[in-house]
Order: sequence, then structure tokens, then C-alpha cells
Amino acid sequence: MNLKQKFLVLLLLINPLFLIHLFAITYQAEDGILNGTYINNTIPGYQGSGYVDGFDNEGDNFELTINIPSSGIYLITMGYRSQFGLKYNDLYINNNFYSSVTFTISSSFSTAYAGSFFLNSGNNVFRLLYDWGYVQIDWIGIEPAQIFVSNHDLLPPAVSTGQKDVYASIFTFSNPSTGIAVIKGITFTVKDIISNTIAANTSIAGFGVKDENKYYFKSTSVTASQYIYCSFTTDIQIMPNSTKNIYLVVDIIDNTINHSTSLKLDVDNPLNIRVEDYASGNTLPVAASSGYQFPMGSSAAVIQNKATELSINHIDTMQNSISTGQNNVRAMQLVFSDIGDTMTASIKVSRINFEIQDSNGNTIQASKAIKTVKVTNADGSFIYGQAQAGASSKITVFLTAPLIVPATQDFTCSILLDVADTLSVSNCAISIKVNNDLYAVDANSSEPVIITSTSSFPKDSSAAIIQERVSEINIDTFNSLLPMGIVKGQRFVEIFNFRIWDNLGQQSAEARFNGITITVKNSSNSLVPTNGVIERYYITDNTGNTVGSAATGVSSNTYIPVTPYSSFTSGVIKYFRIFADILTTAYLANFKTVVESSNGISITDGNSGYEANKIATPEMPWESGTANIYTAPATDINVWHNGNIAPTMAGLGQPDVKFMILYMYNPGHIGTADIMVKGITVTVVDEMNNIVAPSNILQNIYISNITGDKYYAQYNTISTTAASFYIPFTIPLYVEALNTRNVYVGGDISINAIQGIYKIRIRDGNDIDRKSVPYGYVTVTAVNADVFPFESNPVTITALAYNFKVGHKDLMPVSVAQGSSGVDALSLKFENYNA
Repeated sequence: MNLKQKFLVLLLLINPLFLIHLFAITYQAEDGILNGTYINNTIPGYQGSGYVDGFDNEGDNFELTINIPSSGIYLITMGYRSQFGLKYNDLYINNNFYSSVTFTISSSFSTAYAGSFFLNSGNNVFRLLYDWGYVQIDWIGIEPAQIFVSNHDLLPPAVSTGQKDVYASIFTFSNPSTGIAVIKGITFTVKDIISNTIAANTSIAGFGVKDENKYYFKSTSVTASQYIYCSFTTDIQIMPNSTKNIYLVVDIIDNTINHSTSLKLDVDNPLNIRVEDYASGNTLPVAASSGYQFPMGSSAAVIQNKATELSINHIDTMQNSISTGQNNVRAMQLVFSDIGDTMTASIKVSRINFEIQDSNGNTIQASKAIKTVKVTNADGSFIYGQAQAGASSKITVFLTAPLIVPATQDFTCSILLDVADTLSVSNCAISIKVNNDLYAVDANSSEPVIITSTSSFPKDSSAAIIQERVSEINIDTFNSLLPMGIVKGQRFVEIFNFRIWDNLGQQSAEARFNGITITVKNSSNSLVPTNGVIERYYITDNTGNTVGSAATGVSSNTYIPVTPYSSFTSGVIKYFRIFADILTTAYLANFKTVVESSNGISITDGNSGYEANKIATPEMPWESGTANIYTAPATDINVWHNGNIAPTMAGLGQPDVKFMILYMYNPGHIGTADIMVKGITVTVVDEMNNIVAPSNILQNIYISNITGDKYYAQYNTISTTAASFYIPFTIPLYVEALNTRNVYVGGDISINAIQGIYKIRIRDGNDIDRKSVPYGYVTVTAVNADVFPFESNPVTITALAYNFKVGHKDLMPVSVAQGSSGVDALSLKFENYNA
């Protein structure tokens, strides 16, 4: 025995199954005892040092002693060459005849299979004896002969009575040896869900074993025994070093009354599988493959009564009107009922045919009304199947996802439509015309069931009017109404208003104004919490009705819903105004409101709910003015004046004559509102304090700041009536808390003024038009030793000097001494030639 053989024998002693994973151990024939034979090495291709030749005469043989580490079934092979045709020679082991070995013609060294035999542990003497002779023997191979089996469950969790060709399990047989194995029979045990054995004919009507191509066993003769033995008259061969899959297939009993409630099929132990060696006919041992164990077989299946009837009813859910391009229109709901008891199988709905028709029941080309029909679960979140509309009125939807109707339970699905993008027909409905428009099967066996209904066919939806989708709508006329100042706790402050109008056609769907999102920022344009200033928003329509309101939160954005909504049809125009309640605890110093983009105004198609495109004028964003926030309204203003600045004399047509300075002081505390001065009432009097017409002196009058770069009022409509007159401020004058504002009261003297002496008078506090910002009465008090009326100095109006002469006389001497002073240089003469 060579070193390699000794090493392999050692491994075999350690683990006899080691040989399963290796090729056969070969023993060289030339190492044996030769009787009438000899060693030759002239033919190439042999192993070892040569081969045994000379099987020429009766009695010629060779003997080879091989040590077998453990008793068992072993496959015996021989390396040989037989160039003169088919030959048979006899194999003896321990002087007992075992096999007539077939050596097929081969001009090169090949392998012959002697068979699988039981060998005892220890030394075994192998002798090949001349029968036909004329072979050359190179080696004898020994390897364990054992078949391994594994399985995978194929039995579904439920089967129906009468169900045919149910695949229960797949068994994979592995032959790791170099010989051919033959599966001769298998015994299966029938059990229930808790693995108790049951009579086979209480669950099974037919039984079969097959591979991928054909049946090796098939019988409908099933007895009350718990065992089913399958004897294979046709060999199921497992080729060397390969695997073979076979399938266990059963027919379920058709008895719906006395059948077992469950079923499983097992091979309890390896002795239930009979496998033979192809060459010798000897039985081969069977073992579970690594990771598997006996019993092996299927899982348990519940046996249900076959489903036979599906009842259908429908609920019309179609909208009155739908819009072009609208998706997922809920046209109807189908309510399915599996007619049976709790032991009845579920039903699978596989196909539904729909018809598209108009309000008169006439069929129409489906694609003119819709794009797609969908069958979904009740809430539309899962699609069982869908189909595109075509030129036909009929649409067939195959349910590619299983729609399963359990026994004794109603199952509801929804039929959804996607509407065509263009308006081609005025209305549409969907219909299931007859019961054959539905195809449903037993969920276990796939056998068709009948379709019934408690109400008659067809199952129609109502017809929906198809309208053009609201694609765009106009929003404009934005106008900021927010005052420059507000007081904490102030209610219903106007913020802004705007207009919505619909100029779409008569076939357009209704548009719906659903709400608006308003953003709050400060004067620096930074986002601020809305509840830092505003407690609640309101929306009113052009009739003054409040159509929506919303409390604010920490976000700078607040959505104000219009409840339920404001609708628009073609040509409708509506104005909306936003108001706000100011928090008594407002902590922001100022704020403004913004509609950032057209997306902030929700206007949708009334049918689909899709947002319409908004055409905004002016362009977004829309911003209100900035309002300062005050803790309290102003209540007092202190005033005084300086009339001494008026000239004592002014000429006809003289411009920019300043009559007095008016001082105004807001004595409030920090946080008090500003005071807004909106105008002043002025009276012109003569030297006798008689009121005269302002036109007697003035061409116009103005109010300006002290630097003269800002004019609050420029009044040119000078009355010819002897009465006081009001000067409105075109730019309001704001007096902040603890601040003084000074203004000039001035004007241009009329070229047609009547010469005389005049004064400008402010009679009392009521002549100063003022209010607290944003609201509130303000008391006017003269201070600083000043009292009403406030008057300018008397101004004498004289004619203009048109003739004024200047003459001179040269007095400069010809020379003067250096350092002289008081030298007469020039004499000037002025003369007034006016009357």
C-alpha cells in the first residue's frame, strides 16, 4: 500500500463518512498476488507502476487484499482496458462470488462498475477470475455507497376540497458515489396539523410522484391506512455524483362534509425510502443530508370546502361633476361576498370588464372620457389592477395583485377613474353589464366560481358632468390697510385686502378659495413669531361676512382657512379683507405681513381639488406697511408758538414769508402711541382783530419742517371769504412719545394783496387736527406760558418799490499819507421815486 492510500485509510478510520466527499480510494492491481497473470506497462494511461495482464486461460486471476475500516455498503469499481470488445469476468470477495463484472470495449483505460456490496470491517480479499478474459486491470476502487436526501415544503397553507395536482413537497436525492443508484419506492405517512396520523382517504383522493417531466407513480386508490406506499415500476435513476428531484403531488378529497380539517405528508425515517445499486441490485443506505432530519415532508395545510359562489353588489360614489385631467375619481365601490361558511375557501377575483357610457346609457369611446380605470382597496391606497382606456367602450382590468375575498366576510374595493386631459364628451358613467364581466376563482384551487348578486345587473355608476379643469385664476387689487401704529390689545385691525376673479369659460369647473397663508416679519424683514403680536386673523368677504379665522402660533406663517370655501364660477368677482386681533401681551416692537407667493393663496379646482395657477397683480410677494406697536394710546399734546419771527413789513408778491413756529410735544411715556397731526385751521385777522378773507394777504400757505426740506402741507386754494380755513396735511406729521416736532407756518404774499396790517391766528386747540395712532382722542394744551389764540406778529403789507435810484460822488484824494485813516473815498446817494 502506497503512502497516499495509507493516509486515506487513516482518514477513513477517523471518520468513515469522509469518503462521501472524495473520489474512490484506488488500490493498484499490480500490488496483488498474480495467478497465471503478469504485470505489464506497455500500454500508456495506467496508474501506478503498471497493470495486470494475461487473462488468457481459464483459472487466470489476481488477488488483492484491502482493509475496510468499518462494515457497510461500498461501491466497487475497476480501472481496466478491453480492446477486443465486451468481456465478462467474475469478482469474488473472500472466496464468495459477488458479481460478473461487465467490461465494455475500450482501447484506453476506463472505469467499470462491479456493484455495491456489504463489506465487513477488516481485511477483505478481492479476486478477479478469468471468465471471458482478455482484459487488463489497472486498479480496484472502494467508496461508501450511501444516498442522501433533503426536502423543501411546497404545500400551500390552505387547500380546497376537490383541488387537483397540489404539490406537497420536493425531495432532492444526492448520490455522491461514482455508481448509479435507483429509487424503487417511498412510503409516505398522512398526518394532521398537529402531526397525528390520519386515514389517508379522509384528506386525499389521489397521489403521485414525479420529476420535472413525468409521473413515476400515480394512483387514485387511497385507503383508510395512514400510509401510502409508492412503488416505482419505472426506475428513478440517480446518476453518479449528481442529484435528482422528485415531487409529491396529491389530489384533495372532494367530500365537503366528512373530510379531515388539515393535512401534511411526511417520510418518517430513512427506512421508508428504498434505493438500490443499479449494478448489483443491492439496497443502498439512505440518510438525511446535512442540515436536515427525519421525519421530513410538507408543512400542514388547512382543508377548506371549495368556494363555489361570489356575490357582488355596488355602491355608486361618482361625483356630480369631474374635471379634465382629474385622477382617482371614485366612481363606485364593489362589495364582494364569498357565499359559504367559515370552512369555505377564499375567492380570488382575477378580472373585471367595465363599460364606459353616457348619461343615457349609450356606450362611448372610453378614451374620450377617461385615461385609466383602477381597482383598489376601499380607501384607494393599494391598486389591485389597472388598465388604459382605448378606442373601444370596454376596458378589461386584470387584477395582477391578488384580490382575496374571505369566506363569510364582505370585502369592499373601489373603482377609480383618471379623467381624460381634454374635453371631448359632456359626461360619462362606468358600468359592469353582466355577471360574466367578472372572473373569480377558488383561491386555493383556481377553479372558477359563479358570480351572483342580490340586485340585478348592470352595476352602473351615475353619470358625472365633465368640465374643464380650473387651470388659472386672477388675484389682484392688493392694498395694504395696516396703520403705521397699533396698540396692544387692539381688536379687528385692518391688514390688507385683495380681489379674486374668474374669467374662465362656461364649461369650466367651479373654483374654490380655500384659504391664505400670511407671514409675519419685522421692519428688518426678518421672520418673527406670529404670536409675538397677533392673536387671531379674520377673513371677510365683500359683503362683510367673516368667512374664515385662525389662531396664531409660534410659527411666522399662519394658514387661515375659508370655511367651508368661497366658490367662483365664470365672471364672478369677490373682494376679501384680512383683519387681526393684536395681543395685549404683544412683545414685538413692530411688524408687517407678507403673502410670499401665489402658493400662499389656495384656490383649487372644485372637482379635483387640484391647485389652480394664480395670476397675481401686482407680482408677489404682497407686503403690508410696517406698524409700530404701542402699549397705550396717546392722550395729550402740548403746544406753544413763536410768532415773533414774522416780519413787520412785507411787500406785494413777496415769497416765503414765515409767520410763526409751532411747537408740538408728546408728553406720553415710553411705549405710548405716536400722535398724528393731520392738519391745521388758520384764521387771518386785521389790526382790529376782524376776520378777513385770506386772499387779502395770501397767495398760498404751507407747513414745513424747520430745515425746509419737508413740506407737510402746501395749500393753494385761498378763500376770498372772510372765514377760517383748514390746511390738510398731505404728509401726516407724527409726534413720538417724549419728542417735540417744530414746524413753520409760512406762505407767499399775494401780488394782489390789499395793503394793510394782518396777523395769522390759530384760535384754540381744536384748530390742530390730531389723533393718537392708531386711534384715540388727544387733548391739546398750550404750555410754556403760552395761551391760545396763537398769533403771529402784525405784518404790514406795502406796495413793492419799483423805482429805486442810486448815485455816487468820488471823494478819493489823489494821494494819501501812509497810515492815514478816515479818508473819505466815496459818497453814495439813495432815492425812492415811488409814490
